[in-house]
Amino acid sequence: MEEVLTYNDHVGSVHYCAESEVFYGKVEGIDDLISFEGKSVDDLKASFEEAVEDYSELCRSAGKEVEKSIKAVLTCVYRRNCIGKQKEALCGWVFL
Repeated sequence: MEEVLTYNDHVGSVHYCAESEVFYGKVEGIDDLISFEGKSVDDLKASFEEAVEDYSELCRSAGKEVEKSIKAVLTCVYRRNCIGKQKEALCGWVFL
């Protein structure tokens, strides 16, 4: 299952609130805060795309550069230490 949405070089997180029965998220990898929500997956996708379009238009009208989400993957390799009793994680970002 993919847990992010992508649109025009922007990546959005996906979360679900069972109490409110609503999907929500925010655009990741930029300094500005852009959030979106929807009652269904289709609503969430439409809200995400609309939020990205609104953000892009707002930036253009203000003469500000539109930030794009940073495309990266966190990669972790697990290994046992020399005694073999404790796991160590070697993690790092791989930029695409």
